[in-house]
Amino acid sequence: MLLTKLDKQNEMLPTKNPEIQRTNLGKLSAEAMGIKNLLGFDFMDPPPVANLVSAIESLHAFEAPDNKGCLTRLGYKMEKFLLEANLSKMLYISINLGCSDVILTITSLLSVEKISFVHNTHKVKQPRRRQIPSGRRRPLDTSCRLQRMGSIKIQEHWCFENFIQAGSMRHAQDVQKQLITIMDRYKLDILISGKNYKKICMAISAGFFKNAEDSIHRRDT
Repeated sequence: MLLTKLDKQNEMLPTKNPEIQRTNLGKLSAEAMGIKNLLGFDFMDPPPVANLVSAIESLHAFEAPDNKGCLTRLGYKMEKFLLEANLSKMLYISINLGCSDVILTITSLLSVEKISFVHNTHKVKQPRRRQIPSGRRRPLDTSCRLQRMGSIKIQEHWCFENFIQAGSMRHAQDVQKQLITIMDRYKLDILISGKNYKKICMAISAGFFKNAEDSIHRRDT
């Protein structure tokens, strides 16, 4: 990244923040290593207390640790995926619901940042814009596309026409392959639900119920 001398002097920090202060704390790696009391743990560079409290509350909401800070049986199973707690819970529940094939792809897509982008409006023809899937359909549409492509090379023109970053789709494919390897290692079934979208929605709700709650709260206020 290139910066002007003025930007370097006025905007850049003297030293980079430690990774523990930048990383997502909503994972189960600490509990898996036997750290039962995160708030009392002697971090070399402790993250903000508010971040720790929020992460602990989130993990308890997903029933990953017990009251003593140890991983529950569900927590141990979620930890195997090496994902954020909400994605791990969604993927594990999908196995019981029999829709892990689609949820595996959705999880891969949600693990990638900035998968979509916005064209300059003057460069996009209006008829093409009307063909873009709505925000409500996009996750399933994109996941189905990723499933169909499998190991096939990402189609640049399709990504461009549908406002999707081709590089992010390649990254999602890599995540998908890694998750398949993990599921094969632990003998977890990859089950196809067909067009039973109710099961898919139930699995998503298991991992993202807090988002639904926040959305309802904003709507009521």
